[in-house]
Amino acid sequence: MMNLLIIILFIIVAAISKSIRDKINFHYEKSIFSDFKNQKWWNPQISWKNKYRDCDETKGRSFIGSKTWLVFITDAWHFFESLQLFSFFVSIILTFNFSYDLKWYWYILIFISLKLIYSATFELFWSKILIYKNKK
Repeated sequence: MMNLLIIILFIIVAAISKSIRDKINFHYEKSIFSDFKNQKWWNPQISWKNKYRDCDETKGRSFIGSKTWLVFITDAWHFFESLQLFSFFVSIILTFNFSYDLKWYWYILIFISLKLIYSATFELFWSKILIYKNKK
């Protein structure tokens, strides 16, 4: 029963994270986030630039991983995306607890595998498949 409650808690955290991402992305000016002090972190109009050196896309990445596996520390939208995914992955892993008696390290391997599958699929579609090639 406790596992089920923990899974539900992680699903709730995922839902809250998704709502924050959507609010930031689609209704930023009418959200509580527009009043927060650190606009460079919260405002999606400018925060996406944090992954680039001096917030300038032409200067390349701000630091190693700022455009990939460490992008979650560059702005609020990516942070809450990572928190949402983390929460979903942990809830999936905890369901294994109901059916399997695995060693602790298997849960870490399952988590890493889920993250790698998700990230590789995202990158494939984002950078290769969903590109409109005839557009100039």
